[in-house]
Amino acid sequence: MTTGPLSWSDLQRLPPRPREVIAVIDLFAAWEIAVFTAPLGQKGTLTTGWPTLNAAAAAQLARDEALRLNGQVNIAARTGPTSRGDYLAVIDLDGVGGYDPLPELDLVLARLPEGAAVVRTFRGYTVWRRTRQARGNAVLHDLTSERVTAELFTDAHLVQLPPSKHPEGILYSWWLPPGGELP
Repeated sequence: MTTGPLSWSDLQRLPPRPREVIAVIDLFAAWEIAVFTAPLGQKGTLTTGWPTLNAAAAAQLARDEALRLNGQVNIAARTGPTSRGDYLAVIDLDGVGGYDPLPELDLVLARLPEGAAVVRTFRGYTVWRRTRQARGNAVLHDLTSERVTAELFTDAHLVQLPPSKHPEGILYSWWLPPGGELP
């Protein structure tokens, strides 16, 4: 089954879970950012060649798999170069020992232009935005402490998107949803 982006009316006919999964896939595909599926509750992807697969082909595979499995999949976006020639950057803030890294999230958001999207994760938050240049994948030492690990991803790396399910069972959710475009 090969499908392109679904129309609004076709999307509304789907049950809630596949509707939400397909809507996120199509949103990131419109931004020319590669998205991949994984079994529900698992991180990563089973898609071979994911580090270099173009965004349109990745979206097609993800959409087909999500429809085939009635939305019972996890979805992850690939950080790094996009088809537009810029980069998807994600800052991952994980609390240690149950700590909620909300103060560190506030620091990150204060440093970024308005409009960054934020996902609530099992251990903290991921902050999503575009950048004009790669900065590599690295630990952000100015934000990392005994309570928080902070990492930046601008090279190829997979980061879970809502409504994926963490292996511990919680669902990823939009804390600050993306607008019409990632800044």
